Amino acid sequence: GSFILADSLKGTFDNLIDGLTGDTDLQVRSVLEVDEIDAVRDPLPATLVDEVRAVPGVAVAEGNFSRFAQILDPDGKPVTTNGAPTLGASWDPDSGLSGVVLKEGAAPVGVDQVAIDKATADRVGFEVGDPIKVILRDGLHDFTLVGLVGLGDSDGFVGATTVVFDHESAAALLSDDGTIDTVDIKVTPGTDIASVRRAIDQILPERTEVVTGDELADEIKDQVGDIISIFGT
Repeated sequence: GSFILADSLKGTFDNLIDGLTGDTDLQVRSVLEVDEIDAVRDPLPATLVDEVRAVPGVAVAEGNFSRFAQILDPDGKPVTTNGAPTLGASWDPDSGLSGVVLKEGAAPVGVDQVAIDKATADRVGFEVGDPIKVILRDGLHDFTLVGLVGLGDSDGFVGATTVVFDHESAAALLSDDGTIDTVDIKVTPGTDIASVRRAIDQILPERTEVVTGDELADEIKDQVGDIISIFGT
């Protein structure tokens, strides 16, 4: 039973991770200082997005956020998880870089609109059109819930509660210092990814790196696999 549970969990998470990273050819991020699963990477300057976008062979370059956002339920109590993070993220449904899928409603537009993962909405009792309160870096904010999202075929984000903003609103609400967390990149069809990677690497500041989407997926799978292996052990 333990082996079956571990293998089933690993298969589920591997599929989710492939859905999250499958459309990303390259990602720019800061170098991780500590090799631990709960280590946090330093943010990047938002100006790096335009520099990467100007590299020949880059079709799409998108600066993304993954930061703290605590949803409050309709009674005003924090929505908790079983150890997974409470995330605020940016999302462009037209970029083709994200595995995020709109399940109901519409994509958020403006600083007064959000979408959340459908799994959390179903669990807590939120519906499209409801008012929703979210605690961000600078305190409590009121929004209108305009959409429900998921990751690929899943309604959730591997156990995390997720609040989604459009990119401009995410920059205003999640960051106060002109930084982003990653730059996700799609190369022009027919272009050699390795060549574009080398060109991007030449313009990056110190303590910053560029990895392929496959490397990113394998890295996340290894981290999740280390946790799941506890069940098998």
